[in-house]
Amino acid sequence: MTDAPNTLNDGVARYASRTRVNRQVIEFTQSDLGGNATATKTLALNGKIARIILDPSRVVYGGAATTGSLKITMNIEDSAGNEYPYCDTLSVLNFRTDNNTPLNFQTSEGGNMNADGGATSGLHLTVTAPTASQTGGVVIDEAAPWNGLVCDTVSFTVAVSASTFDAATGTMRLIIIYE
Repeated sequence: MTDAPNTLNDGVARYASRTRVNRQVIEFTQSDLGGNATATKTLALNGKIARIILDPSRVVYGGAATTGSLKITMNIEDSAGNEYPYCDTLSVLNFRTDNNTPLNFQTSEGGNMNADGGATSGLHLTVTAPTASQTGGVVIDEAAPWNGLVCDTVSFTVAVSASTFDAATGTMRLIIIYE
């Protein structure tokens, strides 16, 4: 088996009866992560993300951190300077090297959450409205599935829950499959 973490761009939009599928590979290197608690990579991306693979198997911690997170944001900010999120932050991710397992996430447009709002439905990428919001007079109390749509400059931020990545940490890969 060949390790070929290359980006593939089959173009934009659709043609004939085929959807173009692209792969974008982002590598958070030692210089990005080493000694830091967070790292962000941005890229121009216009399309629909269908799947995200996050591979922390080469990452080393500099402290007691055992979990991490992934946040996907757009290049538009609120009045406090916070970028708008495309979807809810993925948190409590196992970033330990002894885990050595890539983490897979997929959009599920139109998917249903459980009545209790739990994540046992397997839906990973969601959008949550403020808990006091209503639609049709009913309180929105469950996360909705994220459709994966992104455009312009998209930021991907990885972070550890405590401490920092080790100064000699390895590379973390983020692979995005999109139309």
